[in-house]
Amino acid sequence: MAKYNFYPELRENLAVVLRKAAGVSRKKLKRMGVDPVSAAMRFFFQDPLAYGTIDGAVLMDEEDYINLGRRVFVPEDGGLVEMLWRSKMNVDPEDLGGFPRGFSIAWPAGTVIDGVELPGCLVWFGDQRDRTRVAELMDKWTPFPYAPPTQEELGAHPEWWAEGQGFHLSFADGEAREKRAYVRLSLPPEWLSECLRSEDELGAIGSFKGFAAQELTREDVHRQYVVTRCAVNLMVYATACPEAVVPGWPATVGASPNTRGRMPLTLASPAGKERRGGAHASPEAHLRAGRAPYFRSYPRRKDGSKKKGIYLVRGHGPVMVNAEVDPSTIKRDDDGHTC
Repeated sequence: MAKYNFYPELRENLAVVLRKAAGVSRKKLKRMGVDPVSAAMRFFFQDPLAYGTIDGAVLMDEEDYINLGRRVFVPEDGGLVEMLWRSKMNVDPEDLGGFPRGFSIAWPAGTVIDGVELPGCLVWFGDQRDRTRVAELMDKWTPFPYAPPTQEELGAHPEWWAEGQGFHLSFADGEAREKRAYVRLSLPPEWLSECLRSEDELGAIGSFKGFAAQELTREDVHRQYVVTRCAVNLMVYATACPEAVVPGWPATVGASPNTRGRMPLTLASPAGKERRGGAHASPEAHLRAGRAPYFRSYPRRKDGSKKKGIYLVRGHGPVMVNAEVDPSTIKRDDDGHTC
């Protein structure tokens, strides 16, 4: 069976660390009728400053992810991830669609992109109104209700309250639970495209200055950049080629604690060869390997409006096989206008 790097939930990690620190066994907690995760969440959020930490933000992302059913996107193999890394993408983040606000990505183990083995990651992609609703979900873990941002906070950081979807990506750093740290990247809507164009642009954002947060090294920024770009590329692919998104796990994924309780969607391999254990090419939609593809948003019309969505430009990359998708080629009319 193929192995995948799943996102390990921070709340589970906190529960194990807290239980071990207290010297209590799982069996004893079960006899006492105590849920270790609930106990860990209440312990963490008893401090009113917990919301202002990176761990607090990650736990909020997880709350919405769990509330939405633990949706996980699974690339069928590393070849798809590598192909999308090489692809050209000229897209507006506002055109990414079809995703729950919170979802995770399980990368094929051993997939190394630009020197980085991709860790399982959690993505939260929503606007500030959504964020406020998620914060209200956390009230069950805290002894005090969520306090919405003040007018002073709104004025000090207007970029975070702008219209549009902010992008937040988290992943774990370290194997041992006691030493595991969580890395989180947060980008306002208007910054996502700029930061994905250049690693230097991403590094210019700087490090979070909250309690217990560590300064990012150049290596940290590079890792964030690679994982974020791979995640967004996957979102672009799923948006432009929805027929390549197949419900269920890849045939190579067996039952395990990592798969339990999750809602999987497999993203089909770019190769039109034997897949999913069959004797022939898969009848499911997939990309036939070729040059790196080119994805883009629809161009704007003369009046400034445009059709929402992302498409694969014909003639710039692999061909969709066994799919009803009809990629479009950008053309110009007799007057030289893009249509």
